Amino acid sequence: MVESLGEAQRSENQSVSLFKDEITSTVAQLGESAFLSCIVPRRPEITVSWVRLKDWRILTSETQVYYKDERFRLAHESPDTWTLVIKFVKKEDEGLYDCQMSTRHGVASKRFQLTVVVPEATILNGEDLFVSAGSPFTLTCMVKEAILPPHYVLWYHESRLLNYAEQVGPLHRTSAVVDLDPGPPTVSRLTVPVAQRQDSGKYTCRPSNAHPVAVQVHVAQGNEMAAIQATDGSGTWSSSADSQINVLHNHSKFLFITLVYFVKSLYL
Repeated sequence: MVESLGEAQRSENQSVSLFKDEITSTVAQLGESAFLSCIVPRRPEITVSWVRLKDWRILTSETQVYYKDERFRLAHESPDTWTLVIKFVKKEDEGLYDCQMSTRHGVASKRFQLTVVVPEATILNGEDLFVSAGSPFTLTCMVKEAILPPHYVLWYHESRLLNYAEQVGPLHRTSAVVDLDPGPPTVSRLTVPVAQRQDSGKYTCRPSNAHPVAVQVHVAQGNEMAAIQATDGSGTWSSSADSQINVLHNHSKFLFITLVYFVKSLYL
């Protein structure tokens, strides 16, 4: 009997020693699932619990979940593995979690640091793109800081979806082509082969895993573009988003030039 009790105590002490000074870093992407896996040698005298340290909330004890948030659950697929699963992870889920093993001789913890990364989308063309009528232009949208690529990247011209619709109406006589490189980083490009006046407007890149971003495209006739170049003073511009582009951030400059040509036409 004494020998049996000694074996049980040694078993508990060995299990406790496995938990000393251990910290595991886990990274999850916003909106995806986080998995915190804790391995505890299964013994009848050991109780395993998950605790969120920022508010000392007991999330699970053994196979029971004590938190009302249904995003939290326990996966106990093998006798020694206790995995805390957080579905649709949020930024506020970030922080420290303890996998606690309780025995008659005390409590040992294995600590997990959960970091939630938030993907960010950016359009490389800037906020405004000036294009000469008849020229092609390409808009490039990049999704950074992502562990997993987005399920999709949608492009809109004003409120019109461009990825799948037949290109008639706002983009008639042209075909907007969308291609996607999953990366990393994920890059989506929208190309309009022949720019026309009606191609002007707001273009929005909307990835499934990041906030949408937009660019304003201005399609100008030849004489207007020449005036824009002269006003800018650089003498250089490009209609391609994959090359160095010259972006005029002062939108009133373009409106002023257009107004001048309109007034002139009234007196000709």
